[in-house]
Amino acid sequence: MKNEMNKKLASYSSYLLAPPFMNFLLFLILSGKSERPVFMLGISFILGVFFPVVVFIYLRRKKRIVNDDATVKEERTLPYLIGAVFCLAAAGIFYYSNIEPLFVNLWIIYFITSLTITIINKYWKISAHAMGAAIPLGVLLYLGNSYYLLFLIFLIIVMWARLTLRVHTVAQVFWGAVAGSIIPIIILRIMS
Repeated sequence: MKNEMNKKLASYSSYLLAPPFMNFLLFLILSGKSERPVFMLGISFILGVFFPVVVFIYLRRKKRIVNDDATVKEERTLPYLIGAVFCLAAAGIFYYSNIEPLFVNLWIIYFITSLTITIINKYWKISAHAMGAAIPLGVLLYLGNSYYLLFLIFLIIVMWARLTLRVHTVAQVFWGAVAGSIIPIIILRIMS
């Protein structure tokens, strides 16, 4: 009974703390730094949440992805690459719309991490959920924003959920968290 309850809680946590939602929450938290927050959040929602979720649902319905956890690593490549294209499109829109450089850089971070996870995924399965929760953590740590604690909690929940659901090993969630938190810090240091 307890095990079943844990799996349900882990499943709900995985859905609610999925990478697109963590991405949008980061943009929402930082929206006060934008002179055009509604435009910035609108584009971030469309290209960071709506389109990726629609693509994932489409691929699930076409049986290109076998389950909601995308447990077969070979099936992850296409959604990762499509996600990278959305990130690059958002960076371009922000750049040419004169949105603050921080937000352009965030989309570059998401583009680079999408490519990174695609390359890693070719050889080894890594937790995209852990990476998705760790990216905002790394960004907010770099910026000195106290909301990093919220994402640290989210990261711990995500790691627990992915392990409880048995869709990842400890190493896969650990390295997802490490890559997700370090890559943004390196990119932000280079870009600043």
